[in-house]
This record gives sequence, C-alpha cells and structure tokens, in this order.
Amino acid sequence: MKIVQVVSGCKKGDGVGNVVAVIDELLKKNRYETLICNRRLGYMDVDSELFGRDTIVFYHLALLADPVVKHLKCRKVLVFHNITLPGLLEGTDEKTRIEASAGWYDTAKTADFFDAAITFSAYSKDCLVRLGWKAEKVFVLPILIRFSHFSAEPSGEIIRKYRGNSVNILFTGRVYPNKKQDDIIAAFAAYKELYEKNAKLFLVGSISGGNYYYSLLSYAEKLGVAEDVIFTGHVAFAEYLAYYHIADMYLCMSAHEGFCIPLVEAMYFEVPIIAHASTAVPDTLAGCGVLLDSREPKTVAGVMNRVMADKVYRQSIMAGQHVRLKQLLPETLERQYMEVLGNIVNGLCMSDNDISEIKNDDKYQFTLSYDLSWQIERLAGKQKKYVVYGAGAAGTRLYAELKKNCGEEGLVLCDSYKAGNYDASLGCPIISPKEAARNYADGIFILSIQDKRAVLEAALCLVGEGINLAQLLFYDRINNQIF
Repeated sequence: MKIVQVVSGCKKGDGVGNVVAVIDELLKKNRYETLICNRRLGYMDVDSELFGRDTIVFYHLALLADPVVKHLKCRKVLVFHNITLPGLLEGTDEKTRIEASAGWYDTAKTADFFDAAITFSAYSKDCLVRLGWKAEKVFVLPILIRFSHFSAEPSGEIIRKYRGNSVNILFTGRVYPNKKQDDIIAAFAAYKELYEKNAKLFLVGSISGGNYYYSLLSYAEKLGVAEDVIFTGHVAFAEYLAYYHIADMYLCMSAHEGFCIPLVEAMYFEVPIIAHASTAVPDTLAGCGVLLDSREPKTVAGVMNRVMADKVYRQSIMAGQHVRLKQLLPETLERQYMEVLGNIVNGLCMSDNDISEIKNDDKYQFTLSYDLSWQIERLAGKQKKYVVYGAGAAGTRLYAELKKNCGEEGLVLCDSYKAGNYDASLGCPIISPKEAARNYADGIFILSIQDKRAVLEAALCLVGEGINLAQLLFYDRINNQIF
C-alpha cells in the first residue's frame, strides 16, 4: 500500500505546503510508503501505476478541484483547506471570486467520489456536512505547527525602533478582503480617539493586487490614522518574528478562516488575542483569547482598552491562551495525527474489496486513448525522426513516453538553455535547437513548452533555422495530447 498526496502548486513554507510536509512525515512514521505529487493531474494518470488499486490518494483542495481526481480508480481522501467565500471578494478580485465560486461548486460534489475527508476545524467539517458529506467520514485535525523555528533571532532593528515607544497592535496575514483589515483600521482609529493616542497598528503581510489595498490607504487617511497604520508588505522571517516581539495585542477581524495559524503564533509569543468570532476562529481559540460578536469600532476599541488597562483581565486571557497552546503543541497533535491517519488508511485498506471492478466486456464501451505514438503518426505519418523541443517537466515526460512507444532510434531532446547537458534519468544528451535543425532537418519537431509566448518564440526560432510549419507539432501536458 502506498499513499500519494496530490497537491498543485504548493511551496515549501506556505500553509498548504506545511500541511503536506507534516502528513508525509507522520505517514512515514507509521511505516507507510509515501509520495508527493505536486502538479495538476492529467487524464493519463487514470490508468497509471502510480494511482493503481494499491494506492490511497490524499487530495488537497484549497481552491479549484482537478476534474481528473474523480476518475482515479484508487481510494481517495479529501484534505479540505476551505475556500474563501465568494461574496467577500465582490468588487475587489473578480478573477478569484469566480474561481472561489467554482471551487465551492467542485467541493459540493466531492462526497460522491471521496471515501473520507480531513478538515482543520469543526467549521470546515460543518461546511462539508452541509454539502452532503456524512459526518462520520469527516475527521478534524488542528493544523500542526512546528514551533522550533520561532526561536530564531528576531530583527533587532524593528525591536529597537518600536518596542516600548507606543501601544502596538498587530495583525499578520496578506492584505486581502476576507481578512477585513478595514475593520481593524476602524477599531484602531476608535481606540486612538477614545483611549490611547500613542498607538500604532502593524499590518504584516503581502499586499495583493486589486483595489483593496489602495482603498485601505484612503480609509486610514479619512480616519486620520494614516501615519500610525504601517503596512509592511512581505517581510523577512527575522522581521516577522520581531513584530510579534513588539506587539501588545493581536487584533483579528477576519471574516473567513479555515483555521488561522497566526492565532496560534500569537499564543506562542504570549500576545493577548482579540478576534471576531467568525468561521473557524472560535474552533482555533477553543475558549481562549477574547471573542467578539460585534464589528462596531467603538465596541472593539473598548475591549482593546480593557486588555491594556485591566491587568487581572489581561492575565486571565494569557492563562487561557497558555492552556490552549499546550493542546496545540506538536508532541500533543502528533499522537492525534498518527491515530487519525492510521484509522483512515487502515479502514480504507480493510474495505479495499468494495472497489468496483471496471468491466470492458461491452464491445461498444468507449475509452480515452493516450497513445502518443498513434497521435503523432496520425498527424505526421510514419516518420522515423522526432525532436522533442524543451527539456522541462513536460518535455522529459514526453520524451520518456515516446522512447517507450517508438524506441530511441531517431529520437532526440533539444533545449536552448540545457544544451550540452546529459539527462541521466532519460539516458540521453540534450542538444541545441540549432544542432537539432541542422541534423534533423527532415524530422518532426514536437514543442513541449506550455507557455504560449515561449511556444511562439520556439516556433519562430525553428522556422528561422529552416524548419517548415508542417514539421511542427505541439504537446499539451495536461491532456497528454499532440496537435
């Protein structure tokens, strides 16, 4: 039994990437064979050995679902990171609003072809149940955070500049409509006006495109607090740590969270938390911090003042956060993860016989064909010379497929940047486009580059070297098609 995590476009260190790494680590501790497939699926994956009957797929869904996943013939576990509610993006990010709408539409169908699901909050579990999932098939695991890297040295420059000079209010998270930085600024302005003129607000996080950020700048000016609202943009990790070190309170007014990791970071750095009780925030805090039902600026400002002025109240908040942090320590959550992951995998292995066999007895049964050599022959005739242009992921995959179906004779790989290298995994040298055009002038050139502009440049380059357009074919990696 092997377990393959499927995720598209995650990076080491981002929220989804950290979850993938933790699950992989703990599955290995449970002595399972694991792989991480960090790409979009293609329809040829449906019949590949990677996703055979002896595989369990853990599929990570954070926005759009890959339509191919439902066709995989193995067991499937949905890892649901939740999706921003589309209504929160109206007028600010239309592209993502449309994608979020499509993502929720995709999520609504997942109960039909996934065997189990993992979410990171009771809120996210409830989302799936309302979309048709059976509650007993959905498992909740708080996100496991490794705190060891938080002991790194924070930026001394930021600490010297800001600590002790003002009341510092902090929020970390990208500048985006669902984070409701506008509500944070409003509460901050009321706090300055009514209670503490010497206060600063630090909004730490990357600044997204669109009109939301510029609207926030205008809003801060309108409220007369622009000089004391500091947008840091994306910062180095030492600077990120420093902002927690200087913070007197953490203010979160977010309207949508699937878990909200910064709340746990604030607990770790012993910063009292005030947060609006929306979506997964109450689940993550689990009774600690201060939960607010109101977004009214003066109401929030009053609570901010009490946190700063009432030492007994502040101490009770910190005591509650210490208790909750212990529940979220890695050594505590690891046991929970190991048990839940083990139960899911063992349960699916025991029910393996329930996977229905696909019968092809009907002579009229239609199946999709992925034979690239047949596709090429249909377009180019019985040609004996093939040049794969592009030695990236798509090109090497195409070369390996053609090598298997057509043989090595007359098959070469060329690339303008990697010319002169030897690809050990494919067992072939990589030549330059000039050399390919010179030595294979009568061959078929298959462009594997997926970027449209780069494809055009490559085609023009080959035409300039004397190759005619009739000799050019194009490879679509997603659908595994030649055209």
